[in-house]
Amino acid sequence: MARATLVFLTTALAVLFGFGCLLAALFEIQGFGSPRDQGPRPLYLASLAAGLLACVVAPAVVGRLYDRVTASGRPSDPVS
Repeated sequence: MARATLVFLTTALAVLFGFGCLLAALFEIQGFGSPRDQGPRPLYLASLAAGLLACVVAPAVVGRLYDRVTASGRPSDPVS
């Protein structure tokens, strides 16, 4: 139950941050907030893409880390 709750909360936050990255990228491509006659900043768009990728990967990483942390306290099953 705790793992599901933790992964759900991570997913919910990742969705919010991912939506923010997409929205910021859209505004950057459209030219909001930058001087005229200047295109979108490639490094900023790359950092937004990396943030979006982190939002997609984060719930899986949190789930695996939780499994590793809780498995270290349990005795391992004997292999037959």
